[in-house]
Amino acid sequence: MISAPMLDTHIWVWWMHGDPRLSRAIIDELDALPPNNRPIISDISLWEVATLVSLGRLELDKTIDAWFQIAAHRKTVKVWPITGRIAAEVSRLPATFHRDPADRLIVATSRVLGAALITQDERIANSGLTTPWRTSSRPRATSFRDRLPRIFELMDAMSDPDHEHSYFRDFEKKLALPTGKLDAITKLEGQLALLEEDAWLDLMPRAAGHAISRQPDQGRGWQELFDDFSEARAYGFLRRSGASDLRFIPRGPSKTPDLSGMMHEGPVLCEVKTVNISDDQAERNVRLSKGEIVSVGAWTTVKEGLLAKIGEGITDALGQLSTYDPKKQSRWIVFFALNFDDFLNEYVDRYMQQIDDYLADHPCSEAELVFALRSNPFERALTMRFAAVYLG
Repeated sequence: MISAPMLDTHIWVWWMHGDPRLSRAIIDELDALPPNNRPIISDISLWEVATLVSLGRLELDKTIDAWFQIAAHRKTVKVWPITGRIAAEVSRLPATFHRDPADRLIVATSRVLGAALITQDERIANSGLTTPWRTSSRPRATSFRDRLPRIFELMDAMSDPDHEHSYFRDFEKKLALPTGKLDAITKLEGQLALLEEDAWLDLMPRAAGHAISRQPDQGRGWQELFDDFSEARAYGFLRRSGASDLRFIPRGPSKTPDLSGMMHEGPVLCEVKTVNISDDQAERNVRLSKGEIVSVGAWTTVKEGLLAKIGEGITDALGQLSTYDPKKQSRWIVFFALNFDDFLNEYVDRYMQQIDDYLADHPCSEAELVFALRSNPFERALTMRFAAVYLG
């Protein structure tokens, strides 16, 4: 019996592309599965994807070789071969069930492995031949440490994780509370899991050094730590976009971009900017921490200050990129991690429209812009004319 779920071919593709037809919760949980328990695909799925691409029924944003380098990497999935036992199981499936040979092989593999199957194929789902991946059937890790290996590696790298102002003080107790913290940290674990080992060993000590708040009474918590996590999100975005040889650029006396890598068309540089909460919201946070009753209101529009921060961030990023790459021999990307005062992002679709309108009046032709959101709780379809939106 295998505890990791098996993915039907379309689920695998949707997961890799962050397709909205797959719920955010499933994407986050697949991302967060530990390295020794990655989702399973049948090797027939590789053939299916290649065939769909050759027939023009599936479009990829990179070459098929580059896509497979990421999507079929051992840190992404476990590719299961077609064995004699699986082939024999195909012959035992009802003749009335699904004549597609690839689907029969996927179902047979799921049955032989005893792995729950994630699929939206109604013929498979209604056949009763496989076990669906449900909350009740998902494996329960023996501890938070097992479920969140990189988060706990980061905590272990700290000199004093129980410091009065440590992000990790009473960490496991807080994870056990029904506050939603575990869901947020599980999503963060999934983002960190996308880092290759060298990149993780680069980021981890920096993040560990920021896990004790230097300004505990400023209402901004562990802002520097979450700026580090923004860099990890940018790394994940680039990796999912087909970049390879990704690395964090070493810090020097002068400002540099944060990331470099290779895309199939050539080198890429990425500067990461985090737009944090306003001073007004930081002041509210201080008052809330003192037990005061604070009216938070409903911000249906973004503040001018946030738009100004974006404009300043673009200017600053272009300066760093041009200093590092004066002949512009690389593809330039500016990655913004957005933190709105509206913590629940209830009006995120309006915010993104207003930012898009700002970009229409302040165009950036030198670099591609990407905006990453902390959350999109209502799973709205978010698009922009002058930038990309990333929800990973």
